Amino acid sequence: MIEHGSLAELPEGLAEMPPGPGLSAVLASVDRSVLSGFDVVVLLRARARQLAFEQAEFAADMVAVAERVRAESAHIHSVWPSDVPKLAAAEIAAALTWTKRSATAKLEESWALVERLPAAWAALRTGSIDLHKAQVLIDGTAAVAEPLAREIVAEILPQAPELTTGQLAYRLRRLVLEADPAAAANNYERAVSERKVVRGANADGTGYLSGCNLPIDQAAAADERLDALARAAKQAGDDRPMDQIRADTYLALLTGTYTGPAPIHRRGVIELTTDLSTLMGLADHAAELAGWGPVIADIARQIAEQRIDDHETVWRYSITNPVTGALLHHGTTRPPGESGGRQRDPRRRPTPRQRAFVIARDRTCRGPGCRVPAHRTELDHRLDHAKGGPTEVWNLDAKCGACHDLKDGGWTARYNPFDDTTWTSPLGHTYTVPATAITKPRRLSPLEKHVLDTVRMRS
Repeated sequence: MIEHGSLAELPEGLAEMPPGPGLSAVLASVDRSVLSGFDVVVLLRARARQLAFEQAEFAADMVAVAERVRAESAHIHSVWPSDVPKLAAAEIAAALTWTKRSATAKLEESWALVERLPAAWAALRTGSIDLHKAQVLIDGTAAVAEPLAREIVAEILPQAPELTTGQLAYRLRRLVLEADPAAAANNYERAVSERKVVRGANADGTGYLSGCNLPIDQAAAADERLDALARAAKQAGDDRPMDQIRADTYLALLTGTYTGPAPIHRRGVIELTTDLSTLMGLADHAAELAGWGPVIADIARQIAEQRIDDHETVWRYSITNPVTGALLHHGTTRPPGESGGRQRDPRRRPTPRQRAFVIARDRTCRGPGCRVPAHRTELDHRLDHAKGGPTEVWNLDAKCGACHDLKDGGWTARYNPFDDTTWTSPLGHTYTVPATAITKPRRLSPLEKHVLDTVRMRS
């Protein structure tokens, strides 16, 4: 490590150094206490790559142990091939002083990574993804056949390094739904048939009571009603945090002791995004239930059918760019007899129509790695209103309270004409949040993709 004044410089090339024995040796020589804030982040990333490499090797070691157990027990007549996982888990549990349950789960994960999704294992070994993202890929493709699982992973892996686990899970789920709608529907129906309520005690002595594998449309409706009851209590003067109010309301409803106010009525509480051809039954494209993620086409049609005769329902429509999938226009139909009403001054606050457009365009908070739904965020002026920034949709984006506060904490945000957001942290690192595609972008040729990427980079 090179000394430079009171601080030290990182070894040359550390930021791009691939993981392995060489990187391990370099990391062992670094004294983090004499690094600048910028270089500490570079060190953190390098160590994360090395950790991913070791976790990939660890998974391969577990599979190797299982293969040796298979080979060594082949001559034992009382051992069947189906016994190998149990015997291998016992070997691993004894060696690492783990429980057999933990060893079995980790061995199954390792098998899935090394043998079923080798491209994901290779990406983990190179440090392109971490173990948490590898687990998302394993779980997200478990319901589809191995050849299709490998195709889906190959398609999403180039994007995975820049995505959080939540973003990766969302995109992966949509790809799986679109790749094999029939299999996705069968898997959904099978899972719903296994619905149950689970209970237990936590380590701190509290308990949990949860419904699992519920029909997603009913779960969304139930959650909205619970939220409406909690909001009513809040409006009536309950000053406790919303999470506490929701939890107590949940228990009171189940025990039959609820005596609080009636729920606050809020029209259009279930927001569904789908295309017209799917609604008409001409296609089975994945839809999206706001706050819950992608859903199968049949669920989208059921939700729409339930509300087709509901005069309280507001239907929103969006027109998107056929190449990028970006939002071009967003509007709403109104219930019979409802007028537009008096709009607020657009020079100070967004109008309802502007707010609806920004929420439809952004989908989630535009902060780095944030997945808070846009309808729960604040609309922030990109160029501050106090500095002359107009209240127009191009100068507004969705930011949750925490990400909005980043601007006060020294973070800066820069935007390009494609609505990509590039954040710069106080330590000097940049993080880009790409614009959200509302509909699936058209598959571009290599030349078209190169041109579009070049224009984005220069914008």
